[in-house]
Amino acid sequence: MTYSIANFEDAYQVIDWYSQRWLIEQAHRLLKNKEFQIEDCESESGWAIRKLFLLMLSALLRIFQMNIA
Repeated sequence: MTYSIANFEDAYQVIDWYSQRWLIEQAHRLLKNKEFQIEDCESESGWAIRKLFLLMLSALLRIFQMNIA
């Protein structure tokens, strides 16, 4: 998508959106492909999958906090 930039605030807003998108992309990469491999989960119960996802999300937040620190 292309955004028109008229001033510094517009540019800063677009940069902020892309930085948030980058965090989402990292979360997807970690959950699906690399460390957690959520797609390989063999649970059939909806509650079990939700609990697993929440545990993974909690770990993911800690990983992001360590990267920021």
